[in-house]
Amino acid sequence: MPKHYFDVGDSSRGPIGFCAMIKAKNKMAAVKRLRNLVPEYVEIKNDELKGDEFIRVYFGWDQFTAHDITEVER
Repeated sequence: MPKHYFDVGDSSRGPIGFCAMIKAKNKMAAVKRLRNLVPEYVEIKNDELKGDEFIRVYFGWDQFTAHDITEVER
């Protein structure tokens, strides 16, 4: 099954980078699978963050499209 590489964010140009490798039969199936896998947000808490401190990263998963796929490996 082909692997579809999503390149959605670039941390060298902005504050957040995001990429994903998804196996699917075609680009539209890869988009659907990625949308199903990505949560609404991810929250980061560790020993350095105290009390009510947190880092929360939100994903606009409904905006992932086939245009975000930069390469397909067969």
